[in-house]
Amino acid sequence: MKKLTVLILSLGMLLSSFAAGASDFYQYQNPCEVPASVYKEPYMDSQTSTTYAPWLKNIHFVSKSQLDRGEYGGEACQQIRSFAVSPINPDIMYFGTDTNGIYRTDNGGKNWFNVNNGYPGFYSQGILCDVLDENTVYYVARYCGVARSCDGGKTWEEVIKDKSTSISYQNLLAMDAAGNLYAAIPSGIYKLDRKTDEVTNLYDKFAAATGEKGIYFHDIDVSPDGMHIYAAATKNSSDEEAEYGLFTSHDGGKTWEIKGGTDTKNFSSGTVAIHPEDPMRVFVGGRYYDKESGKAETYMLFETTDGANTLSAKFTLNYENLAEGISKTPVMFYFMVFGPKNENGIYPLYVAGNKMTWNYVVSYDYGTSFERLITPQMGKITADTTTCRYEEGEWYTGYWAQSLAPDMTKPGRVILNYLGPAECYNGKVTTISSGNSGGSVSHIALDSQMRPFFVTVDIKAFLWESGTMKHGDTFTVKAMKIDEGDNNMKKEHTFTKAVFDPNDDNHLIAYVSQNNAKPDFDGVRQSFDKGATWEPFNEETIFQKGKAPRGATKVLRYDADDSNTIYTSYHTSYDNGKTWERNSMSVMAITEDCKRFLGITGSGADAVFHISEDKGKTWKETVKPGFSSDIKGIFFDTTDPNYVWIANANILRRVDLTTGAIENHISKLNNCKVNRINYNPEVPGHIIVCSSPGLIRSDKDFKIAETRDNGKTWHTVPGSFGGLFGSISFVDGLAYIGGHQGTFQYDYKKYWEFLDSKITVMLNDKEISFSVMPEITNSRTMVPMRELFEKLGATVDWDGDTQTVSAKRGAQRVTLQIGSSTAAVNGKQTTLDAAPYITNGRTMIPLRLVSEALGLHVGWDGAQRLIVMKGE
Repeated sequence: MKKLTVLILSLGMLLSSFAAGASDFYQYQNPCEVPASVYKEPYMDSQTSTTYAPWLKNIHFVSKSQLDRGEYGGEACQQIRSFAVSPINPDIMYFGTDTNGIYRTDNGGKNWFNVNNGYPGFYSQGILCDVLDENTVYYVARYCGVARSCDGGKTWEEVIKDKSTSISYQNLLAMDAAGNLYAAIPSGIYKLDRKTDEVTNLYDKFAAATGEKGIYFHDIDVSPDGMHIYAAATKNSSDEEAEYGLFTSHDGGKTWEIKGGTDTKNFSSGTVAIHPEDPMRVFVGGRYYDKESGKAETYMLFETTDGANTLSAKFTLNYENLAEGISKTPVMFYFMVFGPKNENGIYPLYVAGNKMTWNYVVSYDYGTSFERLITPQMGKITADTTTCRYEEGEWYTGYWAQSLAPDMTKPGRVILNYLGPAECYNGKVTTISSGNSGGSVSHIALDSQMRPFFVTVDIKAFLWESGTMKHGDTFTVKAMKIDEGDNNMKKEHTFTKAVFDPNDDNHLIAYVSQNNAKPDFDGVRQSFDKGATWEPFNEETIFQKGKAPRGATKVLRYDADDSNTIYTSYHTSYDNGKTWERNSMSVMAITEDCKRFLGITGSGADAVFHISEDKGKTWKETVKPGFSSDIKGIFFDTTDPNYVWIANANILRRVDLTTGAIENHISKLNNCKVNRINYNPEVPGHIIVCSSPGLIRSDKDFKIAETRDNGKTWHTVPGSFGGLFGSISFVDGLAYIGGHQGTFQYDYKKYWEFLDSKITVMLNDKEISFSVMPEITNSRTMVPMRELFEKLGATVDWDGDTQTVSAKRGAQRVTLQIGSSTAAVNGKQTTLDAAPYITNGRTMIPLRLVSEALGLHVGWDGAQRLIVMKGE
């Protein structure tokens, strides 16, 4: 196999074509496999969108003033788990999020762009820039182990396999001075040798001691010479038998000891930092657990000067220790790292301390005392227009102070999380994020001119500032202020849906639901100035406090025949929002013409569907769906209103409202959880579903999937990566899919053109993926030579002088020449209907002749555009 690979690669170089990229994405069957050279750098179409596939763009929420300043967005600003600054070029920075992948800047934070490039990992648990090469970066993520990119994030490869779901929230990567990588992940402590690329599990001898169940690592650090390794592991409540503490090796990982415990106490360590000049002097954030009672002491900073043989308590971190303290709550040492030596000869010790009020602190006396780098900000923030992404005001959305990254070339400069990525330099904090991809978009409302109002979960709402939602348009947005004087619109509330008044584009109706399950009430809220201000809740006529159900309404719309009637799941207004009446039952769905309503009573297995033919005035009981809780999506079938579609996590069903018969569809989607579903009112039978990230473990699991034939067949939409999706809207021939990674614009007609022209090739019941789409020339299917020979296991000889290639598989041999209609099969000459040729840098050869010459049986299904090959 190694010989075959070398021959194929040599052939590719001789042809001078295999590494060349083409500008047309359509030649690739899977956009996730498009070579890096094809993508634009930095993958940006414009300042307002990023292309992930020819049919899939990510729209960035950018304000006009930002564009005037030459900035664009893209960082999504969800939970930021890790930061990295290149020790070679500090203008290169990365950060990783919980659901949005990894973002990079090449200019010190002015512009950011996503660099996942289709790699499936999310819940980033560590990013590390290479110490020897500014183009190389590593990151570790749930389900995906450790990945490496050698081209600044354009392409990724898995270098350490680990499919665990229990990776923690800290930094799990470290590197010695020679560039060897170390990773502390549940299946072990690994070393990736820089010279050989060999991966070694350094602590596999400890497998028996840990019950072979893995350890809940939080942090790892290694000395420059690679001899001293410290890995912090905390108590894992799901595995009472697992060892935890400070895993220590002083011989490069050959032998290990677990340090920190005593006869009466177990030590749980959360983070570790080695003194830059003394590998035996180590600082550890952790706490003790009493072995008998199981109770834990508060988090403390410990210091060791003898390689962790003994630990001494150095500091108990809580806010009463700090200036401008706001809480006495003890704080966990979430992440800790030394910065470069300052003018006083001290290495500052930076700490990300995490509790109910996130914070960053620094010590200039090696842990004896700490001071704040920034003051935590909760709620609305007004910032200078030169540093704030939206000068109208911001919510504190880039939360979870779990990581920071000092600039090793500039003492006093550190990158951390403050309204998203920020630079803290000598006490001054400046946001370096330049935009936002949209948070978790839960709904899109359109005015009469198709100008959008975006409802988001984490950053409230955005209003169009320029452009429309018409096909091909771009637009910028304006962040909406939140009225601090309205006590009914606190941080625990969030918009879930909105709709424009068909009579007045300035009148907006929005539905507000609870966030974080606060014991309050949900309900309708309206604005008469396009979202600038909002009317307070009217408890008497709208909410009836204590009676309105919690959670987002399934319905928010104006009546198709009466522009003064507004429906929600729980209330109806017949005077355009002035007064509201409580519905007789919860309305779950309404047909496009508003002629049929679906209601529900009861819960769980006792839930019953009801139908109303008179807009909710009277109801008729129909069938029991078998469940009712946490329905993610529900709507009438667009081809037959006697059916209804229901999505509910592990359920995707089409229910007959007359007989109660149920069609199950979730198995067609690899049994992944369905997070959102919606139908296309413009194309009957077209339905899009989105997955929850909880079960996305590989690029084979669907993120966005759809059916064009009302559920008979389903297919995945390639190009997106894992993340929680919040809404699906259809506008002017496009689908807008909102989620934590922003809003995707999906041109489904363009993808369908691709699907309908695609030729699928199966070898022994497995699809062959080609870098160039198979083509039909003179009634013969032509395929890329390299991939075909690879899949068939053939050895290859190439004659560059004559441009002749020979392939051998067992006793079978075939020889072809570029541009020649004559081929030799086992020594006999045969005439070709289509001669081999080079297109887009790929050599194309006739599939049937080559496959049959090498001993396979080949069949063609014209209706499905399917080629089936069978053979040993």
